[in-house]
Formats: sequence, C-alpha cells, structure tokens
Amino acid sequence: MGSGHAHAAELLDPAIRGRGFGLLGLVDGVGDLASSVIVGVLFTLASPAWGFVYAATLSAVATVVLVGQRAGSGP
Repeated sequence: MGSGHAHAAELLDPAIRGRGFGLLGLVDGVGDLASSVIVGVLFTLASPAWGFVYAATLSAVATVVLVGQRAGSGP
C-alpha cells in the first residue's frame, strides 16, 4: 500500500490531501470487504477451488491492464 499512498500524495493538492487519503482508505476497505464476501460465498457454496479461480482471474485481468497502461505510457 505504500506506493499507492506515495502516488496519491504526488497527485493530490495539499489542501485536499487528507480527504484524498480518506477516500483512498474507503475504497480500499470496500474493495477488501467485497472481495472477502465473494470469496467466502464461493468457498461455501461451490468449493475452495472456485475462490482461487476467482482470485487468479482478477489477478490476470489486473496484470493485463497494468501492462497495457505501461506499454501506452511512452518512453
């Protein structure tokens, strides 16, 4: 999370930096909660393997998005 905070600190105006960090924490927390609920439901209703498939799929999608952004960022 350290790099996310550093990046946010660079992007945010000092006057609204506190609000920005609060919003970043809110988004992270909601994402963590949603992910935990989804994986818990998959573990309970389907099988533990589906929880891992879900996590692996999201990781693969994130990797493709990040590589695509990096390729388009220029030299």
